[in-house]
Parts: sequence; C-alpha cells; structure tokens
Amino acid sequence: MPEVIIGLSLLLLFVSLQNLVGWPETRGMTTITIAHLTFSMAYVTVVIQSRLSQMDVSIEDEAIALVAACKADMTMRSLIVAAHTIKGEGLFNLKIAGQLPNYTNRLRMGVAKGEPMLRRVLNKGVASITPREVGETVNRYVSINVQTGVNYTLLFQVIGGFAVLAPPLYS
Repeated sequence: MPEVIIGLSLLLLFVSLQNLVGWPETRGMTTITIAHLTFSMAYVTVVIQSRLSQMDVSIEDEAIALVAACKADMTMRSLIVAAHTIKGEGLFNLKIAGQLPNYTNRLRMGVAKGEPMLRRVLNKGVASITPREVGETVNRYVSINVQTGVNYTLLFQVIGGFAVLAPPLYS
C-alpha cells in the first residue's frame, strides 16, 4: 500500500510541476525513471535502517572480536587502537574501512597522583615532540591500510546525469 501512495504522490508532484514551471512537458520515460529511483531509495533506506542495530561494547578487544566472529558487522573505534588490536590479535580477516571526519585519535597516559615529578617530565617530553615526529612515529609503528568504500555523492550525480540525458534517447 505505501508504494501506491508514493506513486500517486509523485504523479501529483509531476502534474503540479508541469502546471507551475512547464516541466516535464509529458509524463514518460523521464518521470518513470525519477519515480523508480525515488521509490528504490526510500525502500533501500527503510530496509537497511531496520537491519542496523547497536551494541554497547566498551572494550576494544571485545568489539573487534565480535566483528571477527561475524556477530557484528562493524565497530567504530580509534583508528590507532583498532589497527594495533587487529595486528596484535592476528585478525587479518578484518580491514579498516576508513576514518570518521572530525574524529581525532587522542591517546592518553595515566600517572598516579603520588608521582608529580613523573607527570612533569612526561608533559615536558610530550610538549617537545613536533607534529612531524608524531607522524613519523605513527607511520613506523602502526601500519594502517585504509580502504575507501563507494562514493555515494558521485553515484547519485551519475544517476542524475543519466536521468537528465536519457529522455532524449527515448524520444
């Protein structure tokens, strides 16, 4: 029943657009293509969203073990810690898919309250490390192979371009 409502809504949209701006001149292959793309995207979104679930796992090793055992599809973790855990546990069937934008890796070290001198020495040492040295150290000790996925923006641009250029082919 929802597909009928979507179909009628799109028909009304195209009729309204034709009355307001004169496009599309006729309802044909262009409107069918746009309607099918709209319906397909809505259906896929609902199906994928219903299949996603979240598990709260605070331990890095446990989260990555769940993914390795196919009990979870993915985990969002610190890039450096994930790479270290995958390498250390020998979970070579796992890959790092990418890094979230604006998600920084903040590594921290705890020092007991009774050791103020150690804290001062560590703070002084950390402050003396240049960003170039941090990059070299990370590249030397943490091997990260990032594989990128599908560029959905480009995909939708190509589909949109095809939808615009295809109607003259059918005329």
